[in-house]
Amino acid sequence: MAVALGLCLQWGCAAGPGDDGVEPEPTPTPLFDVTTFAIASADDDPADDVPDEEACTLGVQEELDGLEVDTSACDYFVLQTSLDVDVDEGDDINVFAWHQALTSIEPAQGHLAVFIDGALLWEKHVDIPQSAQVFDDVVQAPTSAAAGSTATLHLHNHGNNTWQLQRVEKLPQ
Repeated sequence: MAVALGLCLQWGCAAGPGDDGVEPEPTPTPLFDVTTFAIASADDDPADDVPDEEACTLGVQEELDGLEVDTSACDYFVLQTSLDVDVDEGDDINVFAWHQALTSIEPAQGHLAVFIDGALLWEKHVDIPQSAQVFDDVVQAPTSAAAGSTATLHLHNHGNNTWQLQRVEKLPQ
């Protein structure tokens, strides 16, 4: 024991989980990597307000470890990725997203939504014009879905605006 303590003092040792008698705090689990969303077709969009236009293929990029959608080129996006983990109906899910100041000459409304296997998980309808907003919401999963199931991001907007989806994660039970 003295040798091990001496080595720890010389080179440093980190306490392992539970070494101090305290269980580590559980951490949230991302449902998917938000930077892996890919452009999808309007035919794949489960939202109720799908416009009569093709989904845009421009203006989507990784920004600040999240997904940024810039609507300066067009107003409608549908993106899809796969769940990395199983989700059970009723799981607490944290959605963290924001938008910059939203501008438009004519009043309009923006719609940002996340779906799991076609079931609405979370959405925001935002009047435009609007000052910048941050959304840090906890919702319950409306359905169960296995890892590999489809997650869909819908954005319908009007004007030259920027939206960000930072994370969607399952909270520890």
